[in-house]
Amino acid sequence: MLDLETKWKAAEGLVARVNKDGSVILMRLDESSNFYKIDGIAAQVWQSLADSKSVSDLIQEQVEKLPQYAADLKNDIPPFVAELLDKRLIVQQS
Repeated sequence: MLDLETKWKAAEGLVARVNKDGSVILMRLDESSNFYKIDGIAAQVWQSLADSKSVSDLIQEQVEKLPQYAADLKNDIPPFVAELLDKRLIVQQS
């Protein structure tokens, strides 16, 4: 289970590029050709992760911006962060 108070950061060897449309492209600096495109609220969550925020802080930040979607945000953000962790795109901040 994901600890909502843990602070995360981008994994070593990962480059994130923010596009003009607000989407984010994540690329590893290795021989793989995989990259990830994140857009919408997920892109905003990614950018907040770069500021070393906890999942609970991320949820609160998004709920303040979009209170009408509070229940959805509380349900959707933790699995998104868990998926980033599973793909080794983020690591726990020390």
